[in-house]
Amino acid sequence: MRMLLLACQFAIRLASLRAPRALRRPWREEWLTEVGYAYRDLMARGESRRTTAWDLARFSVGAFPDAADLGPLSDFDFRAPLAHPAFPVAAALTLLALLGASTDGLRGCRNAWAGPAGERGEELALVARSSRVMGMEATPSANDYAAWKAVGARIAGFAMEDATLKVTPEFFGVLGATPRTPFAFLGRTIKTVQTLEGPSGRVGVLIRPRTGGRWDRPGRLPTPNGSVAGLHFIGRRMREPLIPPAAGLLLSLAAGLTLAPRRPRAVGYFLVKTALIEGVFAACWAEIACRVPIPPSGGHTAMTGFLLPAALSIGCGAVLWMSLRDHERRCPVCWRRLAKPVRIGSHASTMFESPREEILCLKGHGALVIPERILGGAAPADWIAFDESWQDCFV
Repeated sequence: MRMLLLACQFAIRLASLRAPRALRRPWREEWLTEVGYAYRDLMARGESRRTTAWDLARFSVGAFPDAADLGPLSDFDFRAPLAHPAFPVAAALTLLALLGASTDGLRGCRNAWAGPAGERGEELALVARSSRVMGMEATPSANDYAAWKAVGARIAGFAMEDATLKVTPEFFGVLGATPRTPFAFLGRTIKTVQTLEGPSGRVGVLIRPRTGGRWDRPGRLPTPNGSVAGLHFIGRRMREPLIPPAAGLLLSLAAGLTLAPRRPRAVGYFLVKTALIEGVFAACWAEIACRVPIPPSGGHTAMTGFLLPAALSIGCGAVLWMSLRDHERRCPVCWRRLAKPVRIGSHASTMFESPREEILCLKGHGALVIPERILGGAAPADWIAFDESWQDCFV
């Protein structure tokens, strides 16, 4: 029987390794004491050796699930970093670093900010005519190009087919760059340059508008039939994708200030967190938009005129909503995420026991009571602060 007791003690000591470290020693001593009581009780009742061995073995095996019920094997809670107030900031900075590494340091945004290459690239413009289809613009006709060329404009025609660029002889003179391939033009990488002789149909028009004379109206160019064509300066057109994400970021922060709590520390934390998360989304959107090739007309396509702006609006709104929801469920003292949600109340007694949800701060600072939304609306969330007498309930 002595060997049986030693085996039971060894099983209990082995099971104690599954218990949390803070509770391991008292739990082990309690179980060893219970084994001794069980052995003396069985011997006092005159049970056989076989029955005693079976009961003690079954009792010792029960120590393993009991130790597992005490808590996790390690004292480290893997969900704790997710609830820490620095987690959103660290996650946003990590995503921004990954975005920069995968895009060669936001190369699309940097190229757009630098503007067109070549001598006095900011003076270059693309000519567009209205296509009368959903407000889109198209390239001018060959007749318009010939008329502008006849009056001595610094103008060149071009046509693009994938990585091949067909240009008129004076194209690189107007562009102000040497004809070396490959080179970037309107967001495309040109690998082959061919000569465009006698352009016909629709043709892209590159121009350096004159100041004064017939072309002194900014952004306008007269046509042979008396109408006016639009000018899209390439430098401005390349930087256009950088404006909407910056505006969306500022509008989101302004909207968040009206909805977030007005406590100074709360506002500061909310602004930092939201600015970083919105900044990552805005940088990703700007990088994608800057890499979309500019059409030969210099205008906007369905992608840049509708799909990308819609994605930006929806994305900024979604990020702001998630940031506000995350901020609502954080402790106003330590800024950790609240946990242990409990639903109380009943729909059958909305007057005295209305349904609501209570979430605790695991540091013992208080609880947040969130009323459930019903047809008549819902009261705002109420924070209940705990006094020092509650601290013993939290580890």
